[in-house]
Amino acid sequence: MSDDESSRGGETWIEWFCGLKGHEFFCEVDRRYIEDKFNLYGLRAVIPNYLECLSLILDKTDDDAEPETLQNAIDLYGMIHARYIITTRGLDMMLRKYQIEAFGTCPNVQCHNHPVVPVGTHDDLRFDQVKIYCPKCQNIFKVTTPEGAEELDGAYFGSTFAHLFFLSHPHLAIPSRPKPYVPRVFGYRVHGVGPAREQSAESAGRDSTEQSQVERLKAEVAALKGKLAAITAGEGGGAEDMVLAGAEDDADVQARMKKKRTEAFD
Repeated sequence: MSDDESSRGGETWIEWFCGLKGHEFFCEVDRRYIEDKFNLYGLRAVIPNYLECLSLILDKTDDDAEPETLQNAIDLYGMIHARYIITTRGLDMMLRKYQIEAFGTCPNVQCHNHPVVPVGTHDDLRFDQVKIYCPKCQNIFKVTTPEGAEELDGAYFGSTFAHLFFLSHPHLAIPSRPKPYVPRVFGYRVHGVGPAREQSAESAGRDSTEQSQVERLKAEVAALKGKLAAITAGEGGGAEDMVLAGAEDDADVQARMKKKRTEAFD
C-alpha cells in the first residue's frame, strides 16, 4: 500500500475520487480497462503530463500531486470514464445507478419525477457542464442535484452514453411522451397560442400569396383585352392579321394564366 492510499484510509485513487461529494454521477472504472493502452488511444495528446496523471490514477506514485496535475488527472479519468460507460460493463454499472435514481429525476412536472441520466453536449473538454437527459420528455436540463455535480465537465460523460444506454436497455423505453401542458383561463382552454397560432400565421401568409397571384393574373388579362381592342379599332390593311396574331398571343397567355391559377390553388 502506498503512502497516498494510507492517507486516504486504504482507498485507491479511483475509490477516493468517486466517493467525493458531487461525484455521484461517476462509476468506478475497472483498473484493467485503464491499464489497456488501446482504451486510452488519443488521450496523450489531450492531457498535459499524461504519464504522471496516469500514474496518479493507478496509484503508482507516492508524490503529492500539484493542483494543476490533480486537475489534469481528473480530466484524464473523466475522458476514460466517458469511454468506459459505453462498454457493456460500464452500461451495467450505470444501470444500477439509474435504478436507484442516483442521477436525479426530471424537473418537468409532466414527467412525474422520472429518472434521468447524465449527458454531455460536447465530447471535448471545456465546452459545457454536464446536463441530465430525460427519456420521457426527451429534453435535457441543467443539473440541480446532487450538489456539486453541476460543475462536472460534460465531456466526462460524452454525448453518446445517454442514448446508447436506452438503446441497450429497451425495457426502459417510454411508451409515450407526457401530455403537453394546456393553458386555461377560468377552466377554459386558451386558443390562439403556441403551435396553433404559428400554423394560423403560416396559413394566412400562404393565402395572401395565392391572392396576389390571382390579382396579378387578372391584371394581365385586362391588359391583353385592352391591347386586342386597340388592334381591332386600328386602321390599315394589316389590321386583320394583327388581330389574328393578337388572338393567338391571347390564347397562349390565357393557357399560361390557367396553368398558374391551377398551381396557385394546389
